Amino acid sequence: MPSVFLSFLGTNRYIPCNYSYAGKETITGVHFIQEALVRMFCNDFNTSDRICIFLTREARHKNWEPVSGPAEPARKSMATWRRIFSRRKIKTKSIYPGLKACLAPWVSHTNLIEKDIPDGLNEQEIWAIFNAVYEQVPQQAEVYLDITHAFRSIPMLATVLLNYLYVVKNISVKGIFYGAFETLGSVRQAEKIPLAKRTAPVINLLPFYELHRWSNAAHAFVFYGISGEMTKLVRENVWQRKDEGLNYLTRFANYLTEVTGAFSTLRGHKIVDGTAFETLQQTLSVLKKEKGLEPLSPLLEVIAQKISPFEKNDVHNGLHAIAWCIEHNLIQQAVTLIQEVAITWLCQQFSLRYFNQKDRELVNQAFNILAQPNRKELQTNKKAVMLSSEELLRQFHPVYNSMRNLRNSINHGGYTDRIEAGKFYDTIKNAYQNLKTLIEKYENPGASDQ
Repeated sequence: MPSVFLSFLGTNRYIPCNYSYAGKETITGVHFIQEALVRMFCNDFNTSDRICIFLTREARHKNWEPVSGPAEPARKSMATWRRIFSRRKIKTKSIYPGLKACLAPWVSHTNLIEKDIPDGLNEQEIWAIFNAVYEQVPQQAEVYLDITHAFRSIPMLATVLLNYLYVVKNISVKGIFYGAFETLGSVRQAEKIPLAKRTAPVINLLPFYELHRWSNAAHAFVFYGISGEMTKLVRENVWQRKDEGLNYLTRFANYLTEVTGAFSTLRGHKIVDGTAFETLQQTLSVLKKEKGLEPLSPLLEVIAQKISPFEKNDVHNGLHAIAWCIEHNLIQQAVTLIQEVAITWLCQQFSLRYFNQKDRELVNQAFNILAQPNRKELQTNKKAVMLSSEELLRQFHPVYNSMRNLRNSINHGGYTDRIEAGKFYDTIKNAYQNLKTLIEKYENPGASDQ
């Protein structure tokens, strides 16, 4: 995968200092944070990678290839120094290097790109900056972003752009860096510090970008029942942990995949058993207290609330599963579950084994007899005939039968009928409400009379 380093050059005058970052050699005596970051993170770049510096007209003139002139310490304005040197009539050469010259010794192994951008003073210019950055990022690139001297709306724009690039170009973000020169005080104060001790830290803001990704992943799970992005994030980050939290993060990813897989593939026995939900809840309880994961705790709580209705060994999990499928537009799964949950509940009422295929088929045959009373071949199973005469089963038949055509339509790809897609949702929702009402009526007979 190609790597790309992106940075916005500022317009101020910068005094030399040192930059430090954990795990990297301190870079000493540099005017520009870009030089420090390139030396820290771009040593292994090659000819397929790129270092791209975005320049406004003023930044190009002042700091990319500055014009010759007197050296101008940052504590005095340019106008002040012009007045001083014009009075003295002294000709001097600038000792202030441009970033282009500073980078030259460190970028011979890769591509250095200078890209002009507008000042970003209006919406049109901001979109121009957006497009300029977008064009410099290849597909599946590993991106390093420096926002130290980004101005006006650039930091916010960069955050939006990174998310956009993640979706459109499948990038991975390796770092979002900020050189915290202000920890040295004002420029005047920093100049008084000997260069050997004039060291500013480089801060990596990547965790905040990752938090945004976690938020999007949690949103996808809560509102659409999709766990793929969440588990992907976990597996991207577990390598960073070497403590017990690693085990729980791995378990979380596995259990979350197991839960969503139970819905997408309709593992009815697993849904009723409820073990997957219980173990996921237990894992979430531990992770919410895990050191280093505190920012994720509210998101993990949202997931915990999402699966809270599901209990251990409870046939009512089937009803919760239908509600889940309706909420997340899993139409085919909801159609199938309405019939299968009805069979499961009735098996319990008639002392049949809901996990036994023959017992489930017996209830299904009883429903078929009610639906097609004139088919003589259905009358051969005496147990099914007797069961079809039970008033309890007859009460559930309209709900069960309302899914028959929908289920056949889906299984045959819509070629056997002309049922419109829009009809499925309303029919399913009504059937679910009727099924839920029937179960509540028979489990709590007194409640319906109040």
